Amino acid sequence: MSTAKLYLLPSSLGESSRDRTVPPLNKNIISNVNFFACENLKSARRFLISCGLPSPIPEHIIFIEIRNDDHKDALQEAIQVLKDGHELIYLSEAGNPCIADPGEALVDAAHKLQVPVIPLVGPSSILLALISSGLNGEQFTFHGYVPRDKSDRIQAIKRYSQQANKGYTQIFMDTPYRNMQLLDSILTHSSASKLCIAIDLCCETEEIISGSLADIRQRRDIDLNKRPCMFLLGN
Repeated sequence: MSTAKLYLLPSSLGESSRDRTVPPLNKNIISNVNFFACENLKSARRFLISCGLPSPIPEHIIFIEIRNDDHKDALQEAIQVLKDGHELIYLSEAGNPCIADPGEALVDAAHKLQVPVIPLVGPSSILLALISSGLNGEQFTFHGYVPRDKSDRIQAIKRYSQQANKGYTQIFMDTPYRNMQLLDSILTHSSASKLCIAIDLCCETEEIISGSLADIRQRRDIDLNKRPCMFLLGN
């Protein structure tokens, strides 16, 4: 009988405290599994060492890096680990696995193999942002990353604003170094009533800015440069 299992391990948000974001159960599982699939090898190693793995990490612990959907060979290597009956941990670059990362293909393969998929508890920037926003928490949409092209980004914000004005909270993000550009686009082109920006979630510098778009347009003290953020529009 196969003993294969696929654990979905949330990783940290920014430089958050491990005591705050990593339950003891997760640390115990980390210490007893020899196969890890990850989105970024360097950050995965650093995170796992902070959770109790020895440094340097022993050679018997195997890492498989699945950086994007093009890494089909790495994906097949991870699937083979499950086929061989091993336990495998998949962790994302930040927060929960399989959201805005390539992990969903691995989870789908595990289900097809009838391998148990075990989601572990940990920080979710989407839900933490939503529950701290004061916006509608029953009807919402997560869009992932906004388009990089400026005109496409503006059109996306206009679409999100239309849905926000119907009462559906809209959640989205960008890479941290483009946050100020995104904020400028929102303040200039959004017709939504309310905006929330959840900044540096689970970190010492955590900050939740939420209020009317009109009031936030008047502020000049918002600095989001290179700070992980979630943006939410609502009414």
